[in-house]
Amino acid sequence: MNAVFKGLFRGSRFGQSVLLTDHALSNPQLIEYARGARFVGGHFGPRIRSAVRDDGYVFTVLRDPVERIISHWRFLQSHRRLELHLPYDTLEEALSSGSEPVRYAFDNVFARQYGAGHELTEAAKVPRKIWVDNALDALRAMDRVIDLSDLNAGVDAVLDDCGLTRRRPIEVRNRTDGEGRRNLAKGVVPPKVDARSIEGVVAPYVELDRQLMQAWTRKG
Repeated sequence: MNAVFKGLFRGSRFGQSVLLTDHALSNPQLIEYARGARFVGGHFGPRIRSAVRDDGYVFTVLRDPVERIISHWRFLQSHRRLELHLPYDTLEEALSSGSEPVRYAFDNVFARQYGAGHELTEAAKVPRKIWVDNALDALRAMDRVIDLSDLNAGVDAVLDDCGLTRRRPIEVRNRTDGEGRRNLAKGVVPPKVDARSIEGVVAPYVELDRQLMQAWTRKG
C-alpha cells in the first residue's frame, strides 16, 4: 500500500509520503512536516488525522482480526530488530501473559485504533464500552474502507476517487510467509501458528474487533 503512494508521490525521501504513529502527537515538528505531505499513512487514531489535516481524503484497510494477530505475531518474531521480538515461545503463551507489549500488539487493535487511539495510554482514556460505536462513526466518516481480501480493487477505487492512476497492480504478498524478506532477519523462519491452538486465549483480544467487523458488514 505504502509503495503505491510512494511511487506516485516520489516517496518519503522528498517529504511527499510520511508514515506516522500516535507517538507523533508529542512531536510538533513531525506533525508540521506531515502537513506538507501528499500521503500520510500508518497506525494511528483520529487525533493524528485531525492534527495533520481534517479535510484530507481518508481511507483504511480492514482484515480478519484473528488473521491479523497471527500475521503480526509471525512478523514480530522473525524481524531483524530483536527488540521487536516478544519473549514468548508461542502465540498462545504470549496472549495468555496479558503483558503490556502483547496488549499493544494484539488487543482489539481495530476497535482501539479507530475508536480510542492506537497507543494504550490514549486508548485508556476512552471507556472500552464505547470503542466499537466510536470506531463505527470513524469508519462511516471515511471516504473509503477497503477489505484486504479485495485490496487491488479497493486501491483502484481510492485512486479513481482522487483522480490518480497507478503504474502497476499491487503484488499482494505476506512477508512473514517467506516473500519480501528484506525486512526480516536473514535465515529466521517465522513461527507457524495453528489458529485452533489459540482459540481459548484469543477471544478477549478480538471480541471488540469482531463486533466492529460484524456491525460494519451489516451497516457499512
